[in-house]
Formats: sequence, C-alpha cells, structure tokens
Amino acid sequence: MSDAGKPVDTAGGGLVRWRWTALVVAAGLALAVWLGNDAGRWRLLGVPAMNLLFADTAALLAAGEAHSAGIDPYRAPNYFDPGWRAHIYGPGWLVLGDLGLTVDDTPWLGALVSGVFFAAVAAVFCPRSPGGAVFALLALCSPPVLLGLNRANNDLIMVVMLLGAAWLAGRRERTAPAAASVLLGAAALLKIYPLAAWPALWALPGRGWRWARMLAPLAVAGAFALWQWPVYAAALSQVPADKTIYAYAAGYAAELALGGVRTLEVATWVGTLSGLLLLARCARGCARAWWELIPLRGPWAFIGAGSACIWSFSLLVASNYPYRAVWLLPLVALAWRAAPDVRAGRRLAVLLVVFLWSGLPMGYLQWRVWAIGPEEQTVWWAASIGFAQCLVLVSLGLALWLLTGWSWRMWRRLRAGE
Repeated sequence: MSDAGKPVDTAGGGLVRWRWTALVVAAGLALAVWLGNDAGRWRLLGVPAMNLLFADTAALLAAGEAHSAGIDPYRAPNYFDPGWRAHIYGPGWLVLGDLGLTVDDTPWLGALVSGVFFAAVAAVFCPRSPGGAVFALLALCSPPVLLGLNRANNDLIMVVMLLGAAWLAGRRERTAPAAASVLLGAAALLKIYPLAAWPALWALPGRGWRWARMLAPLAVAGAFALWQWPVYAAALSQVPADKTIYAYAAGYAAELALGGVRTLEVATWVGTLSGLLLLARCARGCARAWWELIPLRGPWAFIGAGSACIWSFSLLVASNYPYRAVWLLPLVALAWRAAPDVRAGRRLAVLLVVFLWSGLPMGYLQWRVWAIGPEEQTVWWAASIGFAQCLVLVSLGLALWLLTGWSWRMWRRLRAGE
C-alpha cells in the first residue's frame, strides 16, 4: 500500500523503506518490556491494568476450555477463567479448546496477538522519517490502544483481519477480491460487529461478480447467526452497557458534553468548547479535502471505509470499552500517510490522535476523586470530561463525514457505470 500522490522511497531497497517501521516496532517492544505486568507503570500511561496480563485472551481460552469440558461457556461463572467471566462472543472462538489450547497458553498467545497487531499497524503507517516514526508511536502507544494491548483483546485480531482483507484488495489475482470478502465475513462470524464494514466491499477492484462478493458475507453471516441464534443471544445478553466516562458511546458523550456535569456545568462546557475550537482550527480549509480523503478503490479505500463504518456503528449502537478506539488507527494512518492533500490529511491525523490521548488527563483527575473524595471534583476535572466527551462526538462526526464523501462519490461512479 504505497502513499497516494507521493513518491515511494525505494532507494537502498526494502531495508531503507522499512527502517523507521522497524524502529517503531523495536520501541514498542522496549516499552512492553518496561511495562511488564506492573500495574503502576501501566497506570502512568492511563491504562487501568488488570491483575492478569492478556486477560481477554485468557477469557477466550477459558471459554474454549469450558466448551471442551462440556460446560456452557455462556453461563457465569466460568471457573476456567481467572475472572470467572462468561463468554460474550460468537461460537467460533470455542474452537480454541478443540485445538487443545488452555488458559495456561495465555502468555505466549496474548503476546503473539498483541505483537502481530502492533507490527501490522506499524507497517500500515510505514513512517519514512523520524517525525513520522514519532507520530506512529504516539498513535500506537495512546492509552486506549495500550489498554487493548494489555488485555490482548480480540479487537486486535479483528483489525488485523481487516488489514489482511485490504491487502487482498490490492492484489492482482482474480480470486483476491473474493478472498477479501470471505475474510471480512469470517471476522463478522467471530465478533458480529465487523459486519458493519460491509460497505467497504464496494472498494474491491473489478466488476465481475461484484454483487456476489457483496452479498455472500451477508448471506453466510445471516444464515450462521440464525442457525446459532440462541448462542448469539446469550452472548449479546452478557455485553456490558454501563454509562461511564471511560466508555465510548455517542449518546452518553452528548449527554455529558452538552448537558454538563451536575453543579459544574459551566466548567464542563468550557472543556466542550475547547474541543469544538480544536475541531474548527483543524478543519479550516480542509473540509473539502476530508470529503475526498478515502479513495474509491483499492486497499486504502477498504481500510478507510471499513474503519470509519465500524467506528461509527460502534459509537451509535453501544457503549464501548476504550480499546475499541483501535479502529481509528487505520484512519489515522490513511490521513497521515496517503491523503492526496498532505496538509489536510496531517491535520485530520493530529486531531484523531489528540482524541486518543484526551482521556489521559480526565483519567488522572478521576483517579484523584476516587482516592481522595468528592472535594476533588474541581473545575479542571469537569473541563477534562467535557473536552474528552466532545472529542468522542468529534471523532464520530469526522468518520461520518469521510464516509458520506466516499459514499457520494462511489454512488456517482456506479451511476456512470464505471
């Protein structure tokens, strides 16, 4: 996936091209070694670490282990899991138990999941300069992304599958578009919500069998969901939907950012206004370029449309743990690396990375409230909440703007028979 509108640096061969990417991965590995399983160090970077490293991978392995033992993994408590959690995902994950994997395999499998994700996204950023490498690290080491890495959550696997489908979208083999469609359908069977990226299938190259490629994932996922509906219903009933400042949900973000924190409404609105002013500053003269940011065809189109669809869907229909923000990373990479208008792309990328870090001051101030008491609910605390929640809404608006521009241009091209 080369940079759109920019020359590809091939001097010195692949080693030169990937040297900054390798440095980003090495820096991420060094950070991981330093963090280890030290909850205090993770907390410095805004991550509420669990007692068990890679806890979400452990939950998947525990579900498979329970299933292999003839125990319903969708019923809590599951005593194979260190946290006694019920399984809340599709039945495809239960095959892990049939493969002989157990909770004892958590350390190496969790490290593998997190490491592959980090390397894959670093490769998508593919920085070509020290500044690009630093920016990629800022995005990859932001608190919500680190939370996903700490837990080795299966969202990381879903992102890698989307990137794999995007890579297939750039291949010349005749079977590559169909393979990309199959990969997206497999992701949907594992975790349901990746099916929201279905419109991205329009970005696949070639017109032959287009409708078959578009409808096959829907038909397969729908048929499988009907066949296994009791299992999916049990999983959905376990999904948390709490209202908390640490979750990402459009409705609650609007409630806080616009309604304000009780007794500190004005301070909250100051934070909200700060977020809107940041948006206005970054969007000045860039709205049109953002409208045209996602290409119509190819791997970057698949990445941009798929990520924006999933992020928008997630915010509009559910309350999401912060690690769901890993879906913004492909959009950040697209804006930073492949935008036709470099200035507009860099502004959008910076705005999204500010959002990824916006929860850090809010988290620090909230921890003081928990540790000391309500007297720590200061104007700075309220303003930090307003700013962070405003940027949740800003990120949603940006994703919808990018999608609308891409959809409109795609519709016009399809009408023209191209």
